[in-house]
Amino acid sequence: MDSTPGPDGAESGIIADVESALQVFDRYLSIVTASDRRRPGRLDRAGYILLSQLESTTLAISDLSEIMGLDVSTINRRTASLMADRVIERIPDPAGGMARHFRITSQGRRLLASEREANRLGLRQMLVGWRAQDLSELARLLGQLNHSIEASSGLQLRRADPPPDITTPLPG
Repeated sequence: MDSTPGPDGAESGIIADVESALQVFDRYLSIVTASDRRRPGRLDRAGYILLSQLESTTLAISDLSEIMGLDVSTINRRTASLMADRVIERIPDPAGGMARHFRITSQGRRLLASEREANRLGLRQMLVGWRAQDLSELARLLGQLNHSIEASSGLQLRRADPPPDITTPLPG
């Protein structure tokens, strides 16, 4: 089986396999996280990503729109909802500019930390039995995929902290 796309850009069998695996992965991830995120007091995926972007800095709505690749009206609705939940607040631009910025609140930090811990616990449960070197390889390949996506799309999510160490022994 050819491992590279042909000169006409046609997908190879390996690219088709990757697409299929990502489709199944996305579906399972949606199922697993959707049931958990329906519980009261939980963030949806967009809220989690938005709070993560505000974890280490303040950002204007236009910055959030650019980082997340969403239009300003969508970001405006999301931030309004998060402000109503008191997990972010609007503040003057720290640099003295005209645009207002958003900042995560202490309540937002607690919720984000709780969500992150729940996500990591879920990952640990799903990856029980994996060898440390396989987990490291998975993290490396996902990082490489993220960099490729960022390079081709022009988007780049801010990362507040380094990727979690999921190579520690897992229970079970």
